[in-house]
Amino acid sequence: MGFRNTLQGDYGAWFQTGSVVLYPLGQRMLCPEGRIFRYAKVGSAGALTACQLAQAEAENAEHDAMAVQTEASSGDTSLAFTNGTVDLAENQFQYGYLSVDTAAALGVAHRVAFHAAINASTTGIVYFFEGDTIQVTISTARKVTLRKSIFKDIIVKPASDPTAIVVGVPQNAIAASSYGWVQTHGMAGVLSEDAATISEKVRPSETAVGSVSDLDASEADAADNGAVGWVCDANSAAAKNTNIFLTLEGAS
Repeated sequence: MGFRNTLQGDYGAWFQTGSVVLYPLGQRMLCPEGRIFRYAKVGSAGALTACQLAQAEAENAEHDAMAVQTEASSGDTSLAFTNGTVDLAENQFQYGYLSVDTAAALGVAHRVAFHAAINASTTGIVYFFEGDTIQVTISTARKVTLRKSIFKDIIVKPASDPTAIVVGVPQNAIAASSYGWVQTHGMAGVLSEDAATISEKVRPSETAVGSVSDLDASEADAADNGAVGWVCDANSAAAKNTNIFLTLEGAS
C-alpha cells in the first residue's frame, strides 16, 4: 500500500471511526499542534470509552517458538512454519510480525502482509510486505514467533498490572470490532484514578479500569508499570478526566 509513514491530520481527524478499515493498523497521524495518533482496531469484547487507557490484546503463547517447516533462504518473501494448537483465521496476523527466536537470525522481525486461514498443528505460510525479505538462511532447526499488531483487537486496560503493552488513549468512543484513532503523544484527556498533582509522572493504574495514577518510584510494583505521561493540570478529585501530556512516543 502506498501510505505515507506519517499522515498530516487536520483538527478533529482523530474522531473518525467506522467498521471498514481505511489505513494500515498502526498508521501514524500527526496533527497541527504536534499531537500524535495511531490507527487501531478495537477487539470484539467491547467498545472503548473516550479518555480511557487502551492496551494491546494479551499474547497467546500458542504462537511462540513454532518450528520452521521449510528452510527459508536470503531473498525469500515468505516463510512456512508449523502452527500451534489454535486455528488462525485468514489474515489474523496481518500488520503483525514474524520474528526468529534462534540464531543465526535471532530477533529479526518481518512484517506480515497476508496469510490464508491456518488450521491448528498444520503448515502455514506468512507473506511479508514488499521489500521485507529473509536476510540469512533460516533452517528447519530454527523457531519463529508470530505476534499480532499491537494495534489490532485492542481492549481497555484492565484493573491489574498490564497484560500487554499500553497503546494509547482514544479521545472518543470506538465501538467493538470497529476502527479508530488512539492518541500516543501530546495533550490528552485521560481518566485519573487519583487526585492529580501537576508535573507528576503518571503510570497505568493497576486497580482502576482504563485509568492512570501517580507514578511513585519508591513503590516498586507500581514503578514497574512505567510512565505514560505527565500531569498538566492539578485535579483535586479522583475518578475524573485530567489533562495529561502523553509520552508513549517519546517526550519531545
